[in-house]
Order: sequence, then C-alpha cells, then structure tokens
Amino acid sequence: MNHDKPNFWLILLLFPCVYYGLAAFYFYYDIYMLGHYEPHILGQLGSFQISLLFIGFLTLLASLSYWIGLARLKTVPQQLSDPRLALITITSALLSLAVFLALDIVIPGASPMLFGFVCVCLCPALIGVSLVKIHQRWFGAHPSTQQ
Repeated sequence: MNHDKPNFWLILLLFPCVYYGLAAFYFYYDIYMLGHYEPHILGQLGSFQISLLFIGFLTLLASLSYWIGLARLKTVPQQLSDPRLALITITSALLSLAVFLALDIVIPGASPMLFGFVCVCLCPALIGVSLVKIHQRWFGAHPSTQQ
C-alpha cells in the first residue's frame, strides 16, 4: 500500500459517518431513554426507524453541502495532509450536528424549510470551508509548525 498518496476520498467519508452516527445516538437516547415518541401510533421502534430514515436524508444533504463547499474552494483541499483533513472533516461534522441540535432545541417550532436550509445545507459547507481557510491562514503565518 502506498502511504505517500493521500487518501482524500476515504477521509471525506468520515463526515457522513460521524454526522449520521452521532445523530442516530441522539435520537436513540431521546426515544428510548427520555421517552419522546408517539406511544399509540408508532411505538418506540417505529419512531426510531422513522428517525433513522429522517437523519439519513439529512446526512445526505449535509454531506453534499460539505463536499460542494470544499470543491468550490480556490485552493485544493487535497493538498492538506491526511490527519489535518480528517480533523477538519470530523470537526465540521460535529459542529454541523451541534448547530442542528441547538437550533432544534432553542426554536422547536421553526419553519422546516428555513430550518432545513440553514442547518442542513448551509452550515456544513460554511463550517468546512471556514476550517480549511483557518488552517491555511494559520500555517501560512506559522511556517515553522509545518512538517
């Protein structure tokens, strides 16, 4: 196996895995531990299955947004080292999901279109692009920290 070639696409698959995994854990905890489900119609299992389908769709939209945001950068993210790109990707997924859950808790009756666009489509792209730009500025200003 060639360790010199960056594994760009494998690292980008971290975003949907982290996003979906943490959202599934949150909904599992919300439904099974806190008891927030529809007991007469769906029950716990039905509510959890619908939640998994819902967050699967949200993960698809968030991942596409994140990938499009990175693709639209003027500089190529493939130039970053694997550990740094992995850190940026995981941090983007965590922050995107945190924004989604925070707005869901703070504004429970928000418009689904606005809520979906801001949290699922706009935040992952903005967070990913911002983290890459912060990384580029930091290592541009501090060349002694590069390997």
